[in-house]
Amino acid sequence: MDFELSKEQREIKGRAAAFVEEVCRPLEATWGVDDYAVPHDVFMNVVRKFREYGFRGLAVPKEAGGQGLGTMAKCLLYEEIVKLR
Repeated sequence: MDFELSKEQREIKGRAAAFVEEVCRPLEATWGVDDYAVPHDVFMNVVRKFREYGFRGLAVPKEAGGQGLGTMAKCLLYEEIVKLR
């Protein structure tokens, strides 16, 4: 069994780490970790950046308008995001 990430998966993991460091981490100082009252403009900026980094619809099938990269791609993204805590 091969447990190595594919080139595409390593790329997703790298972009996810960059997204966390460049977009999310700087926001940590602006509000508490458990404060879900994020200002709308901040939220929309994060959503815009999320799309720019190419994360929209990672696991959604191509025929449904997504990227069709599967659950593993989504998990790699989430794995980097949860490192914020």
